[in-house]
Amino acid sequence: MENFAAILRDRVMTMRGVVRHEFDRDNAKVFDVGSSTDGVLFLDAGLVKVLRDGPDGRQVLLHLVRPGELFGDFPAGGVRSTHAQAILPSVVYEIPRMDFKEFCDSTPEVSRLYADSLGKRLVELDHKVEMLTLYDVEARVMDSLAELAEFLAEGPQKPAQVPLTQSELAKFIGATRETTSTTLNVLERRGLVRLGRGRMFVPSTEALRSAQLSSRAKSAN
Repeated sequence: MENFAAILRDRVMTMRGVVRHEFDRDNAKVFDVGSSTDGVLFLDAGLVKVLRDGPDGRQVLLHLVRPGELFGDFPAGGVRSTHAQAILPSVVYEIPRMDFKEFCDSTPEVSRLYADSLGKRLVELDHKVEMLTLYDVEARVMDSLAELAEFLAEGPQKPAQVPLTQSELAKFIGATRETTSTTLNVLERRGLVRLGRGRMFVPSTEALRSAQLSSRAKSAN
């Protein structure tokens, strides 16, 4: 059975009206607050972060979009309350919302796969809420870094470069910049991460995940 991303690439990306966008630099704007939601976005390559601005001027990193995922698909109609930036050079396809709806309506299998993708997004949201409410900063830092490293590395024992600043990671896990930095320095001394300018390096995704599971168990007790 074809997966959802494969069907979109093979049968939707070639539809009339679909627009291809390339973002060839870090932090390039994909969409802004107040932009129209008439188009559903599909990330074909790269990595995109979705953020919301708080009333006090702080930003919250809501979601990291990976290749093969739809984003910017809610709410239907109106304007967006979030904004998105490309973390890596990225390719995004913009699908007219009505065309996407008609395609889903005429293809029950696609509707089911789309519902499955929304279910997965809810599971990820539940996991984030769980981490924010039940676990300490160290467990949250390692959980987020391990998840990203596993996506970016070529294998479980391979190194990975995570293209987030310490400030961005702090926003993603709901912690202060200072506490996140202190935690990262501890992890660096343990050899689990190396800190660079605007980047973090994970020497072994397997070692980080193992340490993360131990920290999570300790944090829960």
